[in-house]
Amino acid sequence: ARGLADASGLNPRGPRTSFKPDVHRPLAAAAMLLLALAVSGSAWAAFEGANGRIAFSRSAGAGFDYDIATMRPDGTGRRPLVESRFADLEPAYSADGRKLIFVRDVDNRIFRANNEIFTKNLVTGRVTRRTDHPAIDWNPAFSADGTQIAFSSDRGPGHEFDILLLDLATNDLSRISRPGDDFSPTYSADGDFILWSGYRANGRADIFRLELFGGVIQRVTSTPRASEEEPSLNPAMTRIVYQRWRRRDTEIVTRALGGGPVRFLTENGVSDLRPVFSPNGKRIAWERSWDETDTSGQIWTMHADGSHKRARTPRSFDADSPDWQPRT
Repeated sequence: ARGLADASGLNPRGPRTSFKPDVHRPLAAAAMLLLALAVSGSAWAAFEGANGRIAFSRSAGAGFDYDIATMRPDGTGRRPLVESRFADLEPAYSADGRKLIFVRDVDNRIFRANNEIFTKNLVTGRVTRRTDHPAIDWNPAFSADGTQIAFSSDRGPGHEFDILLLDLATNDLSRISRPGDDFSPTYSADGDFILWSGYRANGRADIFRLELFGGVIQRVTSTPRASEEEPSLNPAMTRIVYQRWRRRDTEIVTRALGGGPVRFLTENGVSDLRPVFSPNGKRIAWERSWDETDTSGQIWTMHADGSHKRARTPRSFDADSPDWQPRT
């Protein structure tokens, strides 16, 4: 296994040939690899604290118009957090709950998207662009100390999606090097390691781990005939929750980080996606499609043992990619 590599030689600016697949949920009959990879979105660290508001991406009008909103954990008090003329997607909070990182399609063209990473200071309201490249940059996450971000990008070399780490002070980039496409990075609460989804040659994914200070890449999950994606680590760093796709739909499962039996938290005929632990580790938010068509979703919450499942957004708009704000 290979680990961190310097990324100073990443592809320079040039003609953009990538298109943006549907980043909101799996496409049931995806025939092309890039569309099959669309099951991946952001993955989020659960940084320790009291449970704050839940941020999520929501449809905001005709066409591909998405804004970012927040709500209380019970679904009340919805209000806008990021509004623009662009599609704003995949929100994730910093460990202190004072910053938000998100993806913006700066060209507003679904099939020739230019996804870039932005941050918003929730105290001052200032929005800062963090990437500027013709490739697809998405799936962002803050490091535990807020000095670094991780994201997935196909900027090269080659055409694979890799996990890139960006130092926010120096803009230095490093790359996690592994054969295959990699998505949805998430940092541990202590900042010592990172988890992400990595695709195999057969188009299915496993979850991988890398110690950031001299480690090598380790495979965390490996289930035959299943794709395991979108890991979220609890604040105690003892358990992971993630989505598992097999045959038709996607379910939410959990297990100890070090291995052991897998417990299904959802089992139904619709897709359950993108789970994230709450800051106190006792609850989980996730995205559930309305029906078998996987065209629109709602934000749901449950206890970490799978009980007390509740829909927290209505069906009057599409909602996805929840993340829980830590209150410190």
